[in-house]
Amino acid sequence: MARLPTADDLRPLAYQPSTGGINVRSPDVGAIAKAGDGLAQGMSGVGHGLQVMAKAENEIDDYETSKRLLDFKLQSEMELENMKREMPAGGEGWAASWDKKYLEMARGFVGKDDGNVPAHLHQKIGMALKQHETALSERATRYEWAERDRAHVDGLETDLGKLRDVVGANPNRRDEMGEAGRKQIELSRIPQADKHRLLKKYDKELDKSQATGR
Repeated sequence: MARLPTADDLRPLAYQPSTGGINVRSPDVGAIAKAGDGLAQGMSGVGHGLQVMAKAENEIDDYETSKRLLDFKLQSEMELENMKREMPAGGEGWAASWDKKYLEMARGFVGKDDGNVPAHLHQKIGMALKQHETALSERATRYEWAERDRAHVDGLETDLGKLRDVVGANPNRRDEMGEAGRKQIELSRIPQADKHRLLKKYDKELDKSQATGR
């Protein structure tokens, strides 16, 4: 007959790991606590995330207008360069013509009663168009001034050529024509650098004309 279990047989046995050298640690509840803290922080960031998303949605809503504005700026710059190629000799009044052209393009962009621009963007678009107008107008003015200087230099060199011809016909008038030419150069409205270049060039060419005449 089998032996009945005694009190010692019913006592729980101490746990021994089956693999030597491995320690079984008690469960770490710190990670759960940290997870709870992280969840709280995450929930507090939801509001900020929604604000970011709302801002992005607003930017998407304005995307077409922003793209149209960028296209307009590129188109107007190309138009300015095309008009520059057709600038008449001397350039007189060309910058004013460009300003008029830009205003026509800007009116076409915003439409009648600014109908092509969302109402909440009227001020923003107006400022952007004005800033672009100022930048292009300044560039157009520089282009006109450069053309006026170029035309003035060409005309001045033509007059100086006539004075050189006088010296070639009569070498004894070299000093007289030299003084006359220098006065024309100094009184001209061309940049100082161009004046300096022409003075040096004119003296050399007068010497050549005098030598040829002799």
